[in-house]
Amino acid sequence: MGTADLDLLLDVAPRYDRDDDDFGWLQAALDAAGFTRIEQSGGWRWLITIEGKAVVVEFMCDVPDSQGLTILLPGAPQVAALNFAGPAPALLDAVEIQLNRGPSSPAVRVRFAGLGGYLLAKATAVVSRGLDKDFYDFVFVILNNDSGGPTQAGQDAASALPQNPTHDYTETIRQAVTFFGDVSAQGVAAFVREMQAAGDSTPPDILAQDAVAALGMFYDAYVQGP
Repeated sequence: MGTADLDLLLDVAPRYDRDDDDFGWLQAALDAAGFTRIEQSGGWRWLITIEGKAVVVEFMCDVPDSQGLTILLPGAPQVAALNFAGPAPALLDAVEIQLNRGPSSPAVRVRFAGLGGYLLAKATAVVSRGLDKDFYDFVFVILNNDSGGPTQAGQDAASALPQNPTHDYTETIRQAVTFFGDVSAQGVAAFVREMQAAGDSTPPDILAQDAVAALGMFYDAYVQGP
């Protein structure tokens, strides 16, 4: 259950005045690891096969100019980043988690997006892309987070709003929630389908009711603030 994505957030800072940046190291790393560019993407999606499994790396950024377009990275002629509103809160709202790798390996601390930042970013995907997996991820995390469920998720999302936002994240949240207004709504239907495909045996009408109730609690808490 849950998302099949592993989202790695790297602060490589493609700014508006980015001509002096040099992302040659990123191009070299992709080439050395054996990734191949997915040509249809324009350079923001790269593919490698590991133990028979396809692994796709997608580069995204959140800068004020060129919304919805790919931005070529200076010094890396084959690599681009897809620019859209959303990743910035995930970068700013970060938590460190200790991963224990086994008795013979030292533990490491890894930086992950916090719950609020993740949901602000995922809401952008719900509104702008609207894939079934986006609807599913959004509801699943709101329902099953470790922070306390939908109400705490809404409070965390409100707390994760950037102090000087370049986009109206609250409007994005509002639009995302409209996809879950009742049991027949597009987002709810997608969530139910994905849960059933993952093997969940809960009756579909219960899954739908859970999604609607969770999104209502989430949004009420978000509007009230932290």
